[in-house]
Amino acid sequence: MRRNIITTGSKAGLVIALAGLATTYLAGNASAQTFSLDDNPTQPLVSPAVPPLKGAEDPYGQNLPATMAGLMPPSPSLIVGPFFDGDLLLPGAGVPWYDIGTPWVYYLDAVTGNHWDDDQPPFHEEVLLRFSVARETTGLPGSASLVEAMLEQQPGDIYETEAWFLHPIHFVGTLGPGPFAGFLPTVGTGGLNILYIDESQLMLTAGNGVGNLRPPGVPCPPIMPGTHDNVDAFNEFPLPTLDVDGDMITDCDFYFSTPPAEWFLQGFVPAHIYDVPAGQPGFPAGAPPYAWSWQMGLDSLYQGEEGEDNIDSLVVWDLGARLGPAWGGPGAEPAMDFALFTLSPGSASLMVLGLSPGTVFFTDFTGAFAVYALEVDLGLDSRFTIEWANVDALEVFQKFGNICVGDLDGDGDTDQSDLGILLGAYGTSGAGDLDGDGDTDQSDLGILLGDYGCVP
Repeated sequence: MRRNIITTGSKAGLVIALAGLATTYLAGNASAQTFSLDDNPTQPLVSPAVPPLKGAEDPYGQNLPATMAGLMPPSPSLIVGPFFDGDLLLPGAGVPWYDIGTPWVYYLDAVTGNHWDDDQPPFHEEVLLRFSVARETTGLPGSASLVEAMLEQQPGDIYETEAWFLHPIHFVGTLGPGPFAGFLPTVGTGGLNILYIDESQLMLTAGNGVGNLRPPGVPCPPIMPGTHDNVDAFNEFPLPTLDVDGDMITDCDFYFSTPPAEWFLQGFVPAHIYDVPAGQPGFPAGAPPYAWSWQMGLDSLYQGEEGEDNIDSLVVWDLGARLGPAWGGPGAEPAMDFALFTLSPGSASLMVLGLSPGTVFFTDFTGAFAVYALEVDLGLDSRFTIEWANVDALEVFQKFGNICVGDLDGDGDTDQSDLGILLGAYGTSGAGDLDGDGDTDQSDLGILLGDYGCVP
């Protein structure tokens, strides 16, 4: 069994102590992961206007006060493309650039590659959760998200849980009757979060103007409507980018969800999951989804009508026959395929259950969903359940149960020696490459810090 030999406090201290050193190594190196930014359907920068719907922090247009959800989109970096809310982006030369342009959808909530392609047998035993947060979300004392929030930097960052969670594959076929199947044993895992990718590495602004970047640890201007970029979707597996060869067509299967604004524009239901296979430019209008809301137990707790729930972030494992009926596949196969997801503020299931939009849910498409992790398990603040713990994007890092993935010196554990090797190789194709993308960069540093203290 894996055990951690450093305390939460000492680990948080290690992360803070390394921040300046890491920034030195990270300067000029951009991450390659796919992400999207949020626009405001009521007053968008570039996307079509859809009154009275609001942005990612308030997708159902509840008109919450500024102290809670008035920190509205749009993300200012959308204007450099100009990019739609639904465009999938990469870090560019000082500003974001296209990974895959998406003329098939104007607004996007979540995107995920097929994580089964990153998870071949023997099965992974544990996962770390990686996520972004909304502009008003902070974090628990000692968390990186709170540190970044105090510096007005949190909405463009990607965070990673300190705690490892039992791989969701262990819960396939266990949920029983739906729609809500309760709480899984992963709830209460606890722990804080660390900074995995700073917004400056994604070439995003923290209120200093588009292209004007600030590293972690630097105070930035207060968050006002339209001043700070907000990462709304994020994916890095099974490929670090969806488009590898630069033709703006996906090179791997991916799955996505859309907010209520897209329901009005083109009929995409906010609690369905849609899919696009490798080599295809987009999703055909009017085709059936990969997964229907009722397969996940959504749109069913309040009045049982479409549009009551909105999937805000998503990770999919498509194990069996691939893809949905739009592409000749069976769609989500019950008790075989599975997913993790969050719901946006205003979703009926959150309100009925009294849960926050920082809650991570699990489904195996048998008509039910269960709580996989609460906001406190991600290091987020639980004092207010409506807005203050709002996850916008979700990703997982998978590892085998008793293999220390940060072990670079071959002694079996992840410790200071391994950290020294990684920092010495930073910016090269040398020994610090933990994610297999051919170089040693911030992604590799995040993996090692997340595994620090691992003993086989």
